[in-house]
Amino acid sequence: MVVSRCAALAPVALLSLIYGCSRAPTPEITTDSAGTVHIPALAIPLSPYMSEAAKASLMKMQQRQAESRASRDEKPTTLEQQRQALDKELAPMIERAQALYPVTSEQRKIGGVPTEIFTPREGVSPRNRHRVLVNLHGGSYYYATGGNARRVEAVAIAGYGKIQVVSVDYRLSPKARFPDATDDALAVYKELLETYPPQNIGIYGCSTGSALAATTVARIHKEGLPNPGALGLFCEGAIQDDLIEGDSYYLGMALMAYKVPAVNEPFGLNPYMKGTDPRDPMVAPVISLDVLAKFPPTVLLSGTRDIGLSGVLYTHSRLVKSGVTADLHVWDGMWHAFFFDASLPESTEAYDVITKFFDSHLGI
Repeated sequence: MVVSRCAALAPVALLSLIYGCSRAPTPEITTDSAGTVHIPALAIPLSPYMSEAAKASLMKMQQRQAESRASRDEKPTTLEQQRQALDKELAPMIERAQALYPVTSEQRKIGGVPTEIFTPREGVSPRNRHRVLVNLHGGSYYYATGGNARRVEAVAIAGYGKIQVVSVDYRLSPKARFPDATDDALAVYKELLETYPPQNIGIYGCSTGSALAATTVARIHKEGLPNPGALGLFCEGAIQDDLIEGDSYYLGMALMAYKVPAVNEPFGLNPYMKGTDPRDPMVAPVISLDVLAKFPPTVLLSGTRDIGLSGVLYTHSRLVKSGVTADLHVWDGMWHAFFFDASLPESTEAYDVITKFFDSHLGI
C-alpha cells in the first residue's frame, strides 16, 4: 500500500481530494466555537475575468469612496438631499444608456399609479408588438424616488430589447408602509391585463425592486389573478428587503471597500417594513416552496462583489427545488446593480441575457 505524502502529513479532507495536498491555514486565520472565521487584512485583486472597462469603472468608484471618506464636505443628510444626490449620480448613466439605446418616454397613470413608459425610438420589434415589461426600481423603498431611479433600469432594457417598458413610480416611505408598493405594482398589473394577455407581461426589478417584484407575483396568485409570462430578479432575491444575510453580506462589503459589518449585525431596519413578519410569504416569498412553485419562469443575475448575491443564490436554489424554470447568471468581479452603466461590456451581456429570457418565455 502506497501512502501519499499528503496523507502522511494530514488527514485527507474533501478539499485535499479535489485540490491535492492542502496547505495548513496560516496562523492568522482562526475559527471560533460558533464557526465564525476570523480573517486578517487581505489583499484581493480585481478579477481577471472583468473587462478593462469594468476594472476602470470599479477603480473610479473606489477612488470616489476614498475621497468621500476623506472629505470634510457636508454629506447629504435630509431625505430630499439624498434623493437629489442619487439623481445626480444616476444622470450620466442614463445619458450613456440613451446614447446607446435611444428611447422616448411618456409619463402616465396606470391603475391610478404614476408610471413612465419607455418605447424604443425606432419602435418595438414585431415580436414584441403585443408584449410589455413592468419595471420596479430599487432604493430601499426610501431614498430613490421615481425620478432617475426608475429610468436607469428601464432605458437600456427597452432600447436593447426593442420592447416597451412601464416603470412604476410606487409609493415610498416615510409616508408609505408595506404593502403600499406591492399594492401599486398590482394595480398597474391589473390595468395592463385589460390590454395584454398575462403571458405577454413580464415583471422585473433590481435590488429592492427585485424583492418588490417577488411580493407582487405572490400577491397576484393570492388574489387569483393570472400569472405573468416571466419574472426577472436582479441583485436581490425573493427576500424581505431589509434582511440581507449570507456570505455576500460580509464579503461583498469587504470587496467593495465598505465597512464590514460585525458578526450578526443586521443590515439596517427599513421603516417601510416596520411591523412585517419575515415568516410571511407575502413579505418574503422565498420562505414558502408552495408560493414559489406558482412563480413564472424566472431569470436571476448578480455579481460576486454584490452584497445581495447570497439572497439571489438562495432564491434560485429554492425556485429550482419548487420546480420552477430558473436561470442564474453571475458575473465575476461585478458589483451591485453593475448593469446600470450601459457602457460596460458586462452590462451588454446582462441586457442580452435578460431580453433573450423574456423573449423565450413571453407569449407572442
